[in-house]
Parts: sequence; structure tokens; C-alpha cells
Amino acid sequence: MSKTLVATMMSATRHTQEDYTFTVDDDAIWSKTPIKIIQAFAEYVDEKVFPDEMVDFEINASFKNEEHKCVTAMGQMVFERGRIPFTLMIGERGARD
Repeated sequence: MSKTLVATMMSATRHTQEDYTFTVDDDAIWSKTPIKIIQAFAEYVDEKVFPDEMVDFEINASFKNEEHKCVTAMGQMVFERGRIPFTLMIGERGARD
């Protein structure tokens, strides 16, 4: 069974905030480490958001809140054209209100 997650990414250089909705085919996604959850988002970004250019993620800090089913991370998106610092939150829509 799949789960729909929502990622909110705030860019420090572009003064923007974007929401991304993506699906993972893993019922046990919240039992994974924060880096594995971020990796699922990174794969979505690489395939769907920037399919025509190389993109990688450098994570400087991350943590998972199991009670609220949320991962928070800080780092940089790495492109051939440069790096963009960001703050990222990934959660399950309606997981806990």
C-alpha cells in the first residue's frame, strides 16, 4: 500500500516556499530513518521536478518526530549551476491534527 506525503521546502536564497505532494510505496515509511524518508523525496524531485538536470541533496541536519509523523531537515540542493540552501519538512497529510 502507498502513502501520500507532503514536503514543504523553504529556500533561503530565493525567498520562496514550495509544497510538493508525492507518493511512497512503503507502508512502513515512518519506521525508516530521517535520511531514508528524505531520500524518497529526493528521488521524486530528481525524477519529476528537475528531470532534465542533475540534482543532489546535501543534508546538514535532520530529525524525525514520530508522534507527528514529520521529518525536518536543513541542507542544500546541489545542481551543476550551484547550491541552494533550504529547510525541508515532510509529513503525512492529515496524520495528526
